Amino acid sequence: MALLQQLNGTSPVGGGTQGTDSNSSSGSGSSTPPANTSLSELEAAKKLAEEKSIALTTAQAELELARKRFDQAKQLQILVMNSSPEFLGDIDSVNMGTYDPNAPNGGIKYEIYQADLQIAEAREKLKDNEKVYFSKNYDQANAKRTEDFFGDLWNRIQSFESSKEKLKLLEDAVSNPGQTLVQKVNSLLNPANLVLVSVFGNQGAAQVKFQLQGLVDALSKTVKDNENGNVEKQKFPFAVEKFSSSLDPILTHSDGLLSQFDNTDKGNLSEFTTRMGNISSFLNSFATNYNFNPGYLEIGDFNVWNTALSNSLSKWNENVTAFQTAKTDFSAALSAYKAYATSHVGSEDSLEYQSEVQKVTAAFGIYREKTSSLEEYWDDLSTRTGHLRLEALDRLQKAKTMVDMSTLDLATRKTLKAQIDSFKSTFSKKDSSGNDLPDDISVLLTGTDSKFLSVADSFSTYSSRYSYYRNTIDERSAILGGMSGILIQALEGQRASVTAQKAQLGFLLDEDAGIEELQDTVNGVEETAKTEAAKLDARVAEILLSKLGNLGSDSSTRKFDPIYLGLTNEINSLYSVFSGSADEILEIRARKIALDYIKNAGQSLTRVFADDGEYAKFQIDLNRMKDRSQATLSFYEDDHGYLNEADRISLRMSEDENDRRKASEYFSFGSTFLFGNAVMQGTSAWLNLAGGMKSFSEAVKSGTILSGLRDDYFSDQEQEANGLFGELIEAAGIGSYSSVDFYKDSIRSQAGVDQLDTAKINQKKAELAALIAGMSDPQVQLSQLIQSGNLTSVFGLLTGTGVKQDLVAWQKEIDDAKILFQNLDGNIQAPMTNLASQFDSLLNFFNTPAFAQMQSYADSVLNSVEALKSLEDSNLLIYDPVDDIDGNSPYEKAPDQDGDPVGSANWTPTYRDVNGKLPWQSGYDSAHLKISISWTPTYRDANGKVPGQSGYNANNLKILGYTKPFENLDTEDLKTTRDSLKSALADWNGVKSDAQTKLNVYKTSVNELLAFRTLHPIDFCGRGRRQVSDFGREG
Repeated sequence: MALLQQLNGTSPVGGGTQGTDSNSSSGSGSSTPPANTSLSELEAAKKLAEEKSIALTTAQAELELARKRFDQAKQLQILVMNSSPEFLGDIDSVNMGTYDPNAPNGGIKYEIYQADLQIAEAREKLKDNEKVYFSKNYDQANAKRTEDFFGDLWNRIQSFESSKEKLKLLEDAVSNPGQTLVQKVNSLLNPANLVLVSVFGNQGAAQVKFQLQGLVDALSKTVKDNENGNVEKQKFPFAVEKFSSSLDPILTHSDGLLSQFDNTDKGNLSEFTTRMGNISSFLNSFATNYNFNPGYLEIGDFNVWNTALSNSLSKWNENVTAFQTAKTDFSAALSAYKAYATSHVGSEDSLEYQSEVQKVTAAFGIYREKTSSLEEYWDDLSTRTGHLRLEALDRLQKAKTMVDMSTLDLATRKTLKAQIDSFKSTFSKKDSSGNDLPDDISVLLTGTDSKFLSVADSFSTYSSRYSYYRNTIDERSAILGGMSGILIQALEGQRASVTAQKAQLGFLLDEDAGIEELQDTVNGVEETAKTEAAKLDARVAEILLSKLGNLGSDSSTRKFDPIYLGLTNEINSLYSVFSGSADEILEIRARKIALDYIKNAGQSLTRVFADDGEYAKFQIDLNRMKDRSQATLSFYEDDHGYLNEADRISLRMSEDENDRRKASEYFSFGSTFLFGNAVMQGTSAWLNLAGGMKSFSEAVKSGTILSGLRDDYFSDQEQEANGLFGELIEAAGIGSYSSVDFYKDSIRSQAGVDQLDTAKINQKKAELAALIAGMSDPQVQLSQLIQSGNLTSVFGLLTGTGVKQDLVAWQKEIDDAKILFQNLDGNIQAPMTNLASQFDSLLNFFNTPAFAQMQSYADSVLNSVEALKSLEDSNLLIYDPVDDIDGNSPYEKAPDQDGDPVGSANWTPTYRDVNGKLPWQSGYDSAHLKISISWTPTYRDANGKVPGQSGYNANNLKILGYTKPFENLDTEDLKTTRDSLKSALADWNGVKSDAQTKLNVYKTSVNELLAFRTLHPIDFCGRGRRQVSDFGREG
């Protein structure tokens, strides 16, 4: 034992990734430990036990022969005692009395005596042989158990050393600092490299190599360049090539866009606002000098729009300068990227190259944002310009109309109309042939819009090629992740195996280890697994805080793509230098979980980044996430994941959220993890290890795995007085008899019931019936049988005792059932009594207030909606329309019923309604005629005058009434619903009567049940049970 302990130490392992012993090794050959003196002695004892077993078998055969002779003699004795002498014939001197050994007289009794003596001697010999046999058999079993224990321990030690060797091979193959991950994988795939075969065996290695080879092939996948003769190219360099080719057109189109924002264009817009100001001045003087209504021209609104355009134009330099700066920065970043790409052809998959791509992408993001800002500014500017242009033309046309309708003299009207036409001519141009041409402002607006479209096209091309590049990055990262995942799984599997085996051997080699030490070993590994999971969860929270929580106060610098690409590059960097250490594995898993979170929340993060207020809240959430994950980690590292009973109660009831989270984590592992599923999956190797240790513990406790615990159990049997033989005798005992009593059997009949004697059986039945005579209640009979001491006389000592025990158990079951029924009866009594009165109240409610209320409600809803139809809106006035200045009617005219055309001498005034129908058609609505599209809105004033008449007041029109917004509201569906409800209510009395009938039946059943309970308060059988059953069906 001491030699085995020296191999790898004796202390149980509490968990954690253990290092390997570089000096340890395992030899080949048999897994059986070397022979020693103790085992040789045990083997000799085993042979002796076999000899004794043979002797025992011989003695048992002799005993069987003696038993046969005894049975024959017993049958003959019975025959002699029960038959006549004539039956036997002359047998000389047969003494039927007591046998005298001093006067041997042969005969049957003598032979019976001799047979009985031989049987007694055989029994004594059998007992001696059994004693020796049991002793040797125990020694043999003890030796076999010892041999199994050391054999199992030897195999475990060999397996432990083998696992350490496999782990060392894997770690050496993966930890080479001079190779990339792909180079390490290619090295493992080399047929001359036997690492995978040594670790997984031939079949396992073939499967792992197949998976790795598939990933290597995917990494070197080629695609066709459709734009260059379908040439086959490596996918990743091709994605970089397409991405790079989309950058130069962006600058080219940006130069064209910037040319639209020079000083000339700004000057044209400034001149436009000046011209609008001149028009405003003219219209003001026009209305003032000739006493025209200025409200009709709405000059105040026009001035507001012109001022707004001037204010917007004042921000020209600010927006253009911001765009120029971003364009210059992007141009510089593009130049740097192109210079790097030219000098690093063929290294597109390197991390440095991807870092350069990230830089130019970040610069483009700022440039695209400034371009978007410039476009928003231009949209505002062009919209205001176009709107103001239309408003100016509209007001000039209104002014010209006012001149035509005025009472000014002909010369004045001609002069004013000439001035108006002069202003209108500035909005159009003609070529030398007199054809219309767009004016300068229209050309500027159209040209700038087309430049923005060109820039948008270049952005679209960039976006699609950048997406292809990013997808290729993701695909490559997934391939590298698959490679590292296979290696990580192999490494963690071996590390878990070594850790588990070291912990198990530490316990098995400790001679003083008990249940507590076994539980400490299991708890140590379980605590380590939980701590590793908490570490991973906390590390993810730290990474998210560092990547998303410190992006600055300027929303323009908070961009999603640089964060995503940066984290992807960091993961790829970890892949490239992967050496298999536990810290590296933790970092890779944490960053992959963080990347998945960022990717899945991409749209939400983009919205948060754009809003300063939302981002401030997001920062608070990230810090809170980090604090919570650190608190969970501290719970496992500092408190070892344990809470005493007082803490469990106090923390669960605490007002502090952190205390409740700690209690939650204690009762439910992982309940406070922020990234629960991903964390559990990432630490599955450790969690499986903890589960394996629990299985080991259960196997040790049950004896499936031999250990010091099992040895302590058998050591208590070493003494014959209270050891194994005591157990054998006790196990063979029946009632008050033991196995020793059965060695003393004789031919004399034992007292007791003959189970095959019908007369005796009937006699015992009569005795049993006498014990309970005069008792009709089964429970009283049962009590009498239990209290009576005569059961043993009826059934015998053994059977009578057993019967009494059964009766006592039945009585306890009956008493328990009584208590249960009493509780149930008490629980249902009040609800049954209360239900009837409550149901009466329910029926009365529906009968008295509810029925009328529902009818009234249905009518009131419909009436209130119908009232809306006649509701008038005082803000929507109806004026008295008249023909406009050109003679156009307010309503759309149509040929009359006789077919006379509109305007003919015989035409009867005929107008279409809003639905296009004519007066003689069904459904014609004369109150709502269709307005003519050629009619200029013209109304009669309050004095009955029309435009053109002297004294016409357009500000005081004649009001015919007010518009009814809801007069066409369709209420037919509502009426149908109201009628359906009333129809359903009409059926209520029948439903209520049916319910009342069922309620009366229910009440009757309740009253019968309550009456029965009063007469039988504790009787839960017979008719009472049927009464409850009937009540249940009726209810």
